[in-house]
Amino acid sequence: MMTVEGISNLYGVLNADGDKSVTLRAVLLGAISKGETVIYNPLLSKDVLSAIECVKALGACVLVDGEKISITGAEKINDNCIFNCENSGTLARLLIGLLSGLGVNATIIGDESLSTRPMDRVCEPLKLRGGKIEDNNGHLPVKIYPAVLTDFEYFMPIDSAQVKSAIILSGITGKCETIIHEKNPTRDHTERMLMQFGADVNIENKRISIKKSELTGCEVIVPNDPSDAAFYVGMGLLFGEITVKRVMINGLRDGFYRVLKNANANIEYSNAVCNFYGSVADVTSKKCLIDYFEVSKRDIPTLIDEIPLLAIIAAFNNGCTIKDCKELRFKESDRLNGIVELLKLAGASARVKNDDLIVEGGVLPNAFNYGSNDHRMVMCAFILMSALKGGVLSGEEYASISFPSFFKNLQNNKLCLIGKDLSKSLSGVMHKHVLSELNQENFTYQMHSLNSEEADEFLKKLSYKAINATIPYKDGLFLASKEQSEASLICKCSNFLLNGTAHTTDGQGLLLALKYQGQSVNGKKVLVYGMGGAGRSIAFALKQAGAIVFVENRTRSKAVDFCKNVEGVSLYNGEDCDILINATPVVDEILFDKQKINQRVTVVDINYNKSNALLDYAKKIGASAYDGKDMLFFQAYIADCLLIKSAIDEEVAFNLYNKYKVKYEN
Repeated sequence: MMTVEGISNLYGVLNADGDKSVTLRAVLLGAISKGETVIYNPLLSKDVLSAIECVKALGACVLVDGEKISITGAEKINDNCIFNCENSGTLARLLIGLLSGLGVNATIIGDESLSTRPMDRVCEPLKLRGGKIEDNNGHLPVKIYPAVLTDFEYFMPIDSAQVKSAIILSGITGKCETIIHEKNPTRDHTERMLMQFGADVNIENKRISIKKSELTGCEVIVPNDPSDAAFYVGMGLLFGEITVKRVMINGLRDGFYRVLKNANANIEYSNAVCNFYGSVADVTSKKCLIDYFEVSKRDIPTLIDEIPLLAIIAAFNNGCTIKDCKELRFKESDRLNGIVELLKLAGASARVKNDDLIVEGGVLPNAFNYGSNDHRMVMCAFILMSALKGGVLSGEEYASISFPSFFKNLQNNKLCLIGKDLSKSLSGVMHKHVLSELNQENFTYQMHSLNSEEADEFLKKLSYKAINATIPYKDGLFLASKEQSEASLICKCSNFLLNGTAHTTDGQGLLLALKYQGQSVNGKKVLVYGMGGAGRSIAFALKQAGAIVFVENRTRSKAVDFCKNVEGVSLYNGEDCDILINATPVVDEILFDKQKINQRVTVVDINYNKSNALLDYAKKIGASAYDGKDMLFFQAYIADCLLIKSAIDEEVAFNLYNKYKVKYEN
């Protein structure tokens, strides 16, 4: 049982686990191949672990070592074995096909949930080609007896990759030729992988033929699972911006992405490469308004596992209709009625009509509780709770059946920003961009707009690996720290707390921003107005960089105190300065006398995305004038370098900023 908190925004780069369909098939084919098969980036979920135990019982030798599985094919197939498929329908159906041609006695069983799911759709066509199979009224347990299978041509009555794969595997182990005709193409991992293992396979339109073949072990590099990745992509569409790395974008598995992109969802592919299973790409999703969409019966096989998630996304947008999705009734639970009930808990309107799922846009921002032992429904409920006001979720452990890293990736490297009003903050996209370009993965970044009482409670918990702070909580972040960097201790403020240590990156960020604009500070007279946390950090960094620093504040005693604590910084007494920096939330035109601004003066206001009379005047007379966007980016870069223990590099920082501007400002 876990408490889920509402999420107003989320940015990050995440990994899905290795593809379950590819991993499971590689385990089965490795077990019946000559020599060794090595599977890289496998999904080590409960379903795959069940498959490993089954092929061990078959006679294969299996070693799981870190991020790879090594399998030595069985020299002799064991007889009279019981194969426990636990909760995996894919494993059960594929094993029925594989075992029916091996000439052995075998019994296939599963857990209570799997024992209610139909197996006759596999058993019946296998009997037609000579298989001796006994099932329990179309369900598990299934008993298989030695039989001689025949060459077989089969016209698929339903669109099912599992049925197709079971028939193909029976032909491989039974050493006979198989021809299958599909009504609509379904996921083709079995056919593609058999080619990799040396089988004689021909795929032509909707006709697949596999001749008698001997399989030889090989290396299988598993791409990341598009069905798992869809959950993170969905969170990006609802909350902010998420990139999922190295996702398999196979034309028979990308229905979720294709349907949403056609409905104007902001989903982009990048860094695409081709591999044995089709294209692999990074997938980025951004929060947007999505049009009403329909899913046809033809599309169902390409997105069957993502239908509950599609329904949730549609409920937050303009609704959808998903046609003829009765197959959802035969999953780990009745997902068709289950998604309707889940959406009703959220105040959404959804119904089933003649096996069509109809979802209307609109949800109520209420907290609710939910429990299930269906892995995909649990993950859907988590996202739905997060998009509303949270709740209590039971059964979160079942996510490991298909996506063991789902919760871990979201919790391990949590980063955030706190401030009073962050509704227009660019910090989320900036930190995501920097960390992504620095090759960091599996991190999330949130922004929390808090009142003072909420901020006090937030800082007591310190439940994030790193916390950034802006006005008015930099002093509070400093007080919450256990240790302090030199600059933070001298300035008595912090805008970045990492593992309990206070840092201040505003000053260094301002210096990089000036250098980016070609402005030198060494020996220059600089006025810093505003002795809040940012102002103190900026004044100290300027002094360290060789500037002649003057400070002022509306309450002058704060400027006096700072000068007492920091040697070499002086009170401002009307001196003509080369650089004027406003480090307050508003412009004090009394202090910044326009008569003292000329074309030789550089004016910086650390605010951004605001109408600014000071900068407007400076630009009008031809002075150099900059807002705080550059500084914001560079202080984020410095903070992220501290986070990942990387050296600060000006050239790298400037290149990152140029890329950011091309990506987000053009």
